[in-house]
Amino acid sequence: MSDVEKQVSDIDEDRVQHYFRGRHFTVERLDTQGHSGERCDFEVSKQGISFLCEVKSILSILPGEMDYRSTFRKEILERFEESPARTLPYWVTISTHQAQLPPKHAREKFLDWLETTLLELDPSNDPLPSVLYYPWESYRQFDLARMIEVDIEAQNGPLDFMLMTGGSMGYEDKIWKDTEKAVSQLNTTVTESEKKYDPRIPRVVVFSSHVGLPILYDKDRPMIAAVMKNHSELSAIAVLRSVVMEQPKARPMVKTFEDIVEGMKESRKRKDVFSVFHNPYLTEADPLDITVFDDGLSDQYEAERIKQDYAADCKVLGIE
Repeated sequence: MSDVEKQVSDIDEDRVQHYFRGRHFTVERLDTQGHSGERCDFEVSKQGISFLCEVKSILSILPGEMDYRSTFRKEILERFEESPARTLPYWVTISTHQAQLPPKHAREKFLDWLETTLLELDPSNDPLPSVLYYPWESYRQFDLARMIEVDIEAQNGPLDFMLMTGGSMGYEDKIWKDTEKAVSQLNTTVTESEKKYDPRIPRVVVFSSHVGLPILYDKDRPMIAAVMKNHSELSAIAVLRSVVMEQPKARPMVKTFEDIVEGMKESRKRKDVFSVFHNPYLTEADPLDITVFDDGLSDQYEAERIKQDYAADCKVLGIE
Protein backbone atom coordinates (compact mmCIF):
# COMPACT_ATOMS: atom_id res chain seq x y z
CA MET A 1 0.00 0.00 0.00
CA SER A 2 1.41 3.40 -1.01
CA ASP A 3 1.61 6.35 1.40
CA VAL A 4 -1.32 8.04 -0.34
CA GLU A 5 -3.45 4.89 -0.24
CA LYS A 6 -2.65 4.55 3.48
CA GLN A 7 -3.68 8.17 4.09
CA VAL A 8 -6.98 7.73 2.23
CA SER A 9 -7.67 4.46 4.10
CA ASP A 10 -6.98 6.14 7.45
CA ILE A 11 -9.27 9.06 6.61
CA ASP A 12 -12.10 6.71 5.57
CA GLU A 13 -11.73 4.76 8.81
CA ASP A 14 -11.86 8.04 10.76
CA ARG A 15 -15.02 9.03 8.88
CA VAL A 16 -16.70 5.75 9.84
CA GLN A 17 -15.65 6.11 13.49
CA HIS A 18 -16.89 9.71 13.55
CA TYR A 19 -20.25 8.65 12.10
CA PHE A 20 -20.89 5.98 14.72
CA ARG A 21 -19.63 8.06 17.64
CA GLY A 22 -21.88 10.88 16.46
CA ARG A 23 -24.76 8.41 16.83
CA HIS A 24 -23.64 7.58 20.37
CA PHE A 25 -22.09 4.21 19.58
CA THR A 26 -18.91 3.03 21.30
CA VAL A 27 -16.19 2.26 18.74
CA GLU A 28 -13.30 0.00 19.77
CA ARG A 29 -10.28 -0.29 17.50
CA LEU A 30 -9.33 -3.95 16.91
CA ASP A 31 -6.58 -3.97 14.27
CA THR A 32 -3.98 -2.71 16.72
CA GLN A 33 -0.24 -3.10 16.34
CA GLY A 34 0.65 -6.76 15.98
CA HIS A 35 -2.73 -7.60 14.46
CA SER A 36 -2.92 -5.10 11.59
CA GLY A 37 -4.22 -6.76 8.44
CA GLU A 38 -5.38 -9.84 10.33
CA ARG A 39 -8.36 -8.51 12.24
CA CYS A 40 -11.18 -6.18 11.27
CA ASP A 41 -11.09 -2.48 12.07
CA PHE A 42 -13.74 -1.99 14.75
CA GLU A 43 -16.24 -3.39 17.18
CA VAL A 44 -19.22 -1.02 17.36
CA SER A 45 -21.73 -1.25 20.22
CA LYS A 46 -24.57 0.54 22.00
CA GLN A 47 -27.36 -0.60 24.34
CA GLY A 48 -27.43 -4.29 23.46
CA ILE A 49 -26.37 -3.78 19.82
CA SER A 50 -22.90 -5.02 18.87
CA PHE A 51 -21.29 -5.74 15.49
CA LEU A 52 -17.90 -5.98 13.81
CA CYS A 53 -16.91 -3.61 11.00
CA GLU A 54 -14.19 -3.62 8.33
CA VAL A 55 -13.62 -0.55 6.11
CA LYS A 56 -12.27 -0.91 2.56
CA SER A 57 -11.18 2.09 0.44
CA ILE A 58 -11.29 1.60 -3.34
CA LEU A 59 -8.63 3.92 -4.70
CA SER A 60 -7.31 1.88 -7.62
CA ILE A 61 -8.30 -1.20 -9.63
CA LEU A 62 -5.39 -2.21 -11.85
CA PRO A 63 -1.62 -2.55 -11.31
CA GLY A 64 0.03 0.76 -12.19
CA GLU A 65 -3.25 2.65 -12.01
CA MET A 66 -2.15 5.07 -9.30
CA ASP A 67 0.80 6.26 -11.42
CA TYR A 68 -1.41 6.46 -14.51
CA ARG A 69 -4.13 8.49 -12.86
CA SER A 70 -1.80 10.79 -10.94
CA THR A 71 0.52 11.57 -13.88
CA PHE A 72 -2.13 11.92 -16.58
CA ARG A 73 -4.52 13.88 -14.37
CA LYS A 74 -1.74 16.36 -13.53
CA GLU A 75 -0.99 16.83 -17.24
CA ILE A 76 -4.67 17.38 -18.02
CA LEU A 77 -5.11 19.99 -15.29
CA GLU A 78 -1.94 21.85 -16.27
CA ARG A 79 -3.08 21.88 -19.90
CA PHE A 80 -6.50 23.32 -19.05
CA GLU A 81 -5.30 25.93 -16.53
CA GLU A 82 -4.53 28.29 -19.46
CA SER A 83 -7.25 27.00 -21.78
CA PRO A 84 -10.37 29.04 -22.70
CA ALA A 85 -12.27 25.92 -21.62
CA ARG A 86 -11.06 26.41 -18.03
CA THR A 87 -14.26 28.16 -16.88
CA LEU A 88 -16.71 25.73 -18.47
CA PRO A 89 -19.12 24.25 -15.86
CA TYR A 90 -18.32 20.60 -16.58
CA TRP A 91 -17.32 17.53 -14.62
CA VAL A 92 -15.47 15.31 -17.09
CA THR A 93 -14.91 11.60 -16.47
CA ILE A 94 -12.22 10.01 -18.65
CA SER A 95 -12.41 6.21 -18.77
CA THR A 96 -10.09 3.63 -20.32
CA HIS A 97 -9.70 -0.16 -20.12
CA GLN A 98 -6.01 -0.05 -19.30
CA ALA A 99 -3.71 1.52 -16.72
CA GLN A 100 -0.60 1.95 -18.86
CA LEU A 101 0.28 5.57 -19.54
CA PRO A 102 0.10 6.28 -23.31
CA PRO A 103 3.15 7.82 -25.04
CA LYS A 104 3.50 11.57 -24.60
CA HIS A 105 2.61 12.39 -28.22
CA ALA A 106 -0.56 10.29 -27.89
CA ARG A 107 -1.52 12.09 -24.68
CA GLU A 108 -0.99 15.48 -26.32
CA LYS A 109 -3.11 14.46 -29.31
CA PHE A 110 -5.91 13.34 -26.98
CA LEU A 111 -5.77 16.63 -25.05
CA ASP A 112 -6.01 18.63 -28.30
CA TRP A 113 -9.12 16.63 -29.20
CA LEU A 114 -10.59 16.98 -25.71
CA GLU A 115 -10.15 20.77 -25.63
CA THR A 116 -11.78 21.16 -29.03
CA THR A 117 -14.66 18.85 -28.05
CA LEU A 118 -15.40 20.74 -24.82
CA LEU A 119 -15.29 24.16 -26.49
CA GLU A 120 -17.74 23.02 -29.17
CA LEU A 121 -20.35 21.84 -26.63
CA ASP A 122 -23.46 23.82 -25.82
CA PRO A 123 -23.66 23.98 -21.99
CA SER A 124 -27.44 24.39 -22.17
CA ASN A 125 -27.86 20.88 -23.58
CA ASP A 126 -29.28 18.37 -21.12
CA PRO A 127 -28.11 15.69 -20.95
CA LEU A 128 -24.56 16.37 -22.09
CA PRO A 129 -22.98 13.70 -24.28
CA SER A 130 -20.80 10.69 -23.71
CA VAL A 131 -18.08 10.74 -26.38
CA LEU A 132 -15.69 8.03 -27.59
CA TYR A 133 -12.14 8.84 -28.64
CA TYR A 134 -10.39 6.42 -31.01
CA PRO A 135 -6.59 6.80 -31.04
CA TRP A 136 -6.13 4.79 -34.22
CA GLU A 137 -6.43 5.92 -37.82
CA SER A 138 -7.73 2.77 -39.47
CA TYR A 139 -9.69 -0.36 -38.57
CA ARG A 140 -6.48 -2.41 -38.77
CA GLN A 141 -5.23 -0.57 -35.72
CA PHE A 142 -8.41 -1.26 -33.72
CA ASP A 143 -7.66 -1.94 -30.05
CA LEU A 144 -10.54 -1.70 -27.56
CA ALA A 145 -8.12 -1.29 -24.64
CA ARG A 146 -6.85 1.98 -26.16
CA MET A 147 -10.30 3.51 -26.65
CA ILE A 148 -11.15 6.38 -24.30
CA GLU A 149 -14.68 7.20 -23.16
CA VAL A 150 -15.41 10.76 -22.06
CA ASP A 151 -18.56 11.45 -20.00
CA ILE A 152 -19.49 15.10 -19.49
CA GLU A 153 -21.81 16.37 -16.76
CA ALA A 154 -22.86 19.88 -15.76
CA GLN A 155 -21.76 21.12 -12.34
CA ASN A 156 -21.82 24.33 -10.27
CA GLY A 157 -18.15 25.08 -10.61
CA PRO A 158 -15.22 25.30 -12.98
CA LEU A 159 -13.98 22.51 -15.19
CA ASP A 160 -12.68 19.44 -13.34
CA PHE A 161 -11.73 15.88 -14.23
CA MET A 162 -11.88 12.31 -12.90
CA LEU A 163 -9.82 9.50 -14.43
CA MET A 164 -11.05 5.91 -14.32
CA THR A 165 -9.39 2.72 -15.53
CA GLY A 166 -10.25 -0.93 -15.76
CA GLY A 167 -13.91 -0.55 -16.70
CA SER A 168 -16.82 -2.03 -14.78
CA MET A 169 -15.42 -5.57 -14.91
CA GLY A 170 -12.27 -4.45 -13.12
CA TYR A 171 -14.42 -2.64 -10.57
CA GLU A 172 -16.56 -5.70 -9.86
CA ASP A 173 -13.46 -7.85 -9.51
CA LYS A 174 -12.09 -5.35 -6.97
CA ILE A 175 -15.34 -5.51 -4.95
CA TRP A 176 -15.23 -9.32 -4.92
CA LYS A 177 -11.58 -9.47 -3.83
CA ASP A 178 -11.92 -6.78 -1.18
CA THR A 179 -15.03 -8.47 0.21
CA GLU A 180 -13.15 -11.79 0.41
CA LYS A 181 -10.36 -10.08 2.35
CA ALA A 182 -12.76 -8.21 4.62
CA VAL A 183 -14.81 -11.31 5.49
CA SER A 184 -11.59 -13.17 6.29
CA GLN A 185 -10.59 -10.38 8.69
CA LEU A 186 -14.04 -10.34 10.29
CA ASN A 187 -14.03 -14.12 10.76
CA THR A 188 -10.49 -14.13 12.15
CA THR A 189 -11.55 -11.53 14.70
CA VAL A 190 -14.39 -13.78 15.87
CA THR A 191 -12.37 -16.99 16.07
CA GLU A 192 -8.92 -15.83 17.20
CA SER A 193 -9.43 -12.71 19.30
CA GLU A 194 -8.64 -12.79 23.01
CA LYS A 195 -12.16 -11.51 23.55
CA LYS A 196 -14.78 -14.25 23.32
CA TYR A 197 -17.19 -13.07 20.68
CA ASP A 198 -20.58 -14.61 20.05
CA PRO A 199 -19.93 -16.69 16.88
CA ARG A 200 -23.07 -15.15 15.38
CA ILE A 201 -22.12 -11.51 15.99
CA PRO A 202 -23.21 -9.39 12.98
CA ARG A 203 -20.45 -8.45 10.53
CA VAL A 204 -20.41 -5.44 8.21
CA VAL A 205 -18.12 -4.39 5.36
CA VAL A 206 -18.00 -0.66 4.58
CA PHE A 207 -16.83 0.41 1.12
CA SER A 208 -15.64 3.90 0.24
CA SER A 209 -15.02 4.39 -3.48
CA HIS A 210 -12.60 6.98 -4.88
CA VAL A 211 -12.52 5.80 -8.51
CA GLY A 212 -15.60 7.61 -9.83
CA LEU A 213 -17.77 4.48 -9.84
CA PRO A 214 -20.22 4.68 -6.92
CA ILE A 215 -22.01 1.49 -5.91
CA LEU A 216 -25.67 2.09 -6.74
CA TYR A 217 -28.50 -0.31 -5.98
CA ASP A 218 -30.36 -0.05 -9.28
CA LYS A 219 -27.14 -0.48 -11.28
CA ASP A 220 -25.19 -2.91 -9.12
CA ARG A 221 -27.78 -5.07 -7.35
CA PRO A 222 -26.89 -8.28 -9.26
CA MET A 223 -23.26 -7.87 -8.15
CA ILE A 224 -24.23 -6.92 -4.59
CA ALA A 225 -26.57 -9.90 -4.21
CA ALA A 226 -24.07 -12.32 -5.77
CA VAL A 227 -21.30 -11.14 -3.43
CA MET A 228 -23.52 -11.53 -0.38
CA LYS A 229 -24.81 -14.91 -1.55
CA ASN A 230 -21.19 -16.05 -1.54
CA HIS A 231 -20.76 -14.95 2.10
CA SER A 232 -23.47 -16.32 4.35
CA GLU A 233 -21.69 -14.89 7.42
CA LEU A 234 -21.75 -11.28 6.14
CA SER A 235 -24.67 -9.39 7.65
CA ALA A 236 -24.52 -6.29 5.45
CA ILE A 237 -22.53 -4.21 3.00
CA ALA A 238 -22.57 -0.45 3.66
CA VAL A 239 -21.37 2.07 1.08
CA LEU A 240 -20.00 5.31 2.50
CA ARG A 241 -21.02 8.44 0.62
CA SER A 242 -21.39 12.15 1.33
CA VAL A 243 -24.30 14.52 0.95
CA VAL A 244 -23.66 18.24 0.50
CA MET A 245 -25.13 20.21 3.41
CA GLU A 246 -23.69 23.55 2.26
CA GLN A 247 -22.31 24.56 -1.13
CA PRO A 248 -18.50 24.66 -0.68
CA LYS A 249 -16.43 27.59 -1.85
CA ALA A 250 -14.56 27.13 -5.10
CA ARG A 251 -11.21 25.42 -4.58
CA PRO A 252 -8.23 25.41 -6.95
CA MET A 253 -7.98 22.34 -9.15
CA VAL A 254 -6.11 19.49 -7.53
CA LYS A 255 -3.05 18.13 -9.29
CA THR A 256 -2.08 15.07 -7.25
CA PHE A 257 -3.56 12.41 -5.00
CA GLU A 258 -2.04 14.29 -2.08
CA ASP A 259 -4.40 17.16 -2.98
CA ILE A 260 -7.31 14.72 -3.06
CA VAL A 261 -6.39 13.67 0.48
CA GLU A 262 -6.44 17.32 1.55
CA GLY A 263 -9.85 17.75 -0.06
CA MET A 264 -11.19 14.73 1.84
CA LYS A 265 -10.20 16.40 5.10
CA GLU A 266 -12.46 19.37 4.35
CA SER A 267 -15.62 17.61 5.48
CA ARG A 268 -17.44 20.36 7.36
CA LYS A 269 -19.79 21.15 4.48
CA ARG A 270 -20.56 17.48 3.80
CA LYS A 271 -22.27 14.85 5.89
CA ASP A 272 -21.32 11.20 5.67
CA VAL A 273 -24.20 8.79 5.13
CA PHE A 274 -24.52 5.24 3.82
CA SER A 275 -26.30 3.01 1.37
CA VAL A 276 -26.81 -0.23 3.30
CA PHE A 277 -27.52 -3.63 1.75
CA HIS A 278 -28.77 -6.30 4.19
CA ASN A 279 -27.82 -9.86 3.26
CA PRO A 280 -30.81 -12.06 2.34
CA TYR A 281 -28.61 -15.17 2.27
CA LEU A 282 -27.39 -14.82 5.85
CA THR A 283 -27.21 -18.15 7.74
CA GLU A 284 -23.98 -18.11 9.78
CA ALA A 285 -24.37 -14.79 11.60
CA ASP A 286 -27.16 -12.61 12.94
CA PRO A 287 -28.64 -9.80 10.86
CA LEU A 288 -27.55 -6.23 11.47
CA ASP A 289 -30.03 -4.23 13.54
CA ILE A 290 -31.92 -1.94 11.16
CA THR A 291 -31.56 1.01 13.57
CA VAL A 292 -27.74 1.13 13.24
CA PHE A 293 -27.94 3.28 10.11
CA ASP A 294 -31.37 4.79 10.79
CA ASP A 295 -30.16 8.41 10.63
CA GLY A 296 -32.82 9.94 8.36
CA LEU A 297 -30.41 10.34 5.42
CA SER A 298 -28.92 6.90 4.75
CA ASP A 299 -30.65 4.47 2.36
CA GLN A 300 -31.30 0.91 3.52
CA TYR A 301 -32.26 -2.03 1.30
CA GLU A 302 -33.89 -4.82 3.26
CA ALA A 303 -32.91 -8.45 2.73
CA GLU A 304 -36.23 -9.58 1.29
CA ARG A 305 -36.28 -6.82 -1.32
CA ILE A 306 -32.73 -7.65 -2.42
CA LYS A 307 -33.61 -11.34 -2.72
CA GLN A 308 -36.74 -10.66 -4.79
CA ASP A 309 -34.97 -8.17 -7.06
CA TYR A 310 -32.03 -10.54 -7.57
CA ALA A 311 -34.38 -13.36 -8.53
CA ALA A 312 -36.05 -11.07 -11.08
CA ASP A 313 -32.65 -9.95 -12.45
CA CYS A 314 -31.50 -13.57 -12.80
CA LYS A 315 -34.68 -14.45 -14.67
CA VAL A 316 -34.13 -11.60 -17.14
CA LEU A 317 -30.47 -12.54 -17.58
CA GLY A 318 -31.23 -16.26 -17.90
CA ILE A 319 -29.19 -17.15 -14.80
CA GLU A 320 -30.31 -19.96 -12.51
